[in-house]
Amino acid sequence: MPILALFAAAATPAIDANLQPLAFLAGSCWQGELPAGQGTDTHCFTPMLGGHFLRDRHRVMPGGYAGETVYRWDPGARRIAFDYYSSLGLLMPGTAVADAQGLAFELEVLAPDGRPLPMRAAWHRDGADAYLVTTQVQQDGAWHVLPGTPRFRRIGPAPAE
Repeated sequence: MPILALFAAAATPAIDANLQPLAFLAGSCWQGELPAGQGTDTHCFTPMLGGHFLRDRHRVMPGGYAGETVYRWDPGARRIAFDYYSSLGLLMPGTAVADAQGLAFELEVLAPDGRPLPMRAAWHRDGADAYLVTTQVQQDGAWHVLPGTPRFRRIGPAPAE
């Protein structure tokens, strides 16, 4: 039994203590079906630079849209911060905090006319190997839930860096 325990411990990559709310994602790939037949979204999470950062690379198929998020601890704000880079050339900064059911994200996207569009998302755990995503956008001072709640499930280990 101790050999199995050592293997299990080695299978979960170490990340910084401040990033522990994201630890369940580290070292794995997750896949979900997007609403309205938009395709399949696959995210692979890998610790980087000694676990001080967590990288999330994702790709939507068909179509090939891709993005990369780098999560880090922001000591000044005392919270997890991230930058999301998209294959469309967009940069979306944001923050993430643990909540009772999983993770809560806040970010800002630039609308096509250049105005900032506040967004928030919740990733709620659905057992050990899945999570549900809900997304909201703020328009005209009110929050609106986007259609669909994709369920992402763990599909295997993230590729080695």
